Amino acid sequence: MSDVKSFRSQSDYSQEQVIKMIDFADEQNIPLFDVMKRVEKLMFKDMTFDEAFNQELGAD
Repeated sequence: MSDVKSFRSQSDYSQEQVIKMIDFADEQNIPLFDVMKRVEKLMFKDMTFDEAFNQELGAD
């Protein structure tokens, strides 16, 4: 069940959020799926998308 839960919000991203993640993945030369997975992991810790994404920006 946790596998399903971890992917639950992939379709809930706005177009702007998806573009941000695609651009970041391209800049870092890492798979988009990895970016999504890392952002989702942070979002499960009660962060908003923006908080999680900004933290991810600082991580790399």
